[in-house]
Amino acid sequence: MSYDFSRVRVVLAEDINMMQDLMSYALDCLGVKHILKASDGKAAYDLCVQQNPDVVICDWQMQPVDGLSLVKKIRQDEGASTRTVPIIMVTGYASEEYVAAARDAGVNEFLVKPFTAESLANRLSAIVERPRSYVEAPHYFGPDRRRKSMKVAYKGPKRRDEDMGDDQWSVDI
Repeated sequence: MSYDFSRVRVVLAEDINMMQDLMSYALDCLGVKHILKASDGKAAYDLCVQQNPDVVICDWQMQPVDGLSLVKKIRQDEGASTRTVPIIMVTGYASEEYVAAARDAGVNEFLVKPFTAESLANRLSAIVERPRSYVEAPHYFGPDRRRKSMKVAYKGPKRRDEDMGDDQWSVDI
């Protein structure tokens, strides 16, 4: 499904000018007209506080303040209206370790470089189509990290009993 992103305000944090231009161009092609650019996490955070964006897109590796630090700062700022802003993390690293660290910091979506305008559009659409509720716990604030919706119709005293027939389970993944 295609969306009208013309009124969406995006803070784009990327320290490599050429990549920042490429990402801006991709956003422009998707119809985003309000792109606020920052070259590191601190400048991006300042823009978030001043401009209250609808979405933050940040690169992981930036100097002096990286994208992961930016995400943590946004999520830990209890008084800020931007605490629940959707965040898309962009990085060249796709290992499970990086994805888990981004998720645990409070990222909504993860985008691996090199990316296409279509994959960026998919991440923006996911924010619209599948908004995630926010969870506050002693050591975490951010979007609910669970992606699966499991509805189990349990009928019996032992949930993992091997004798249970298929008709006793209803799993929605």
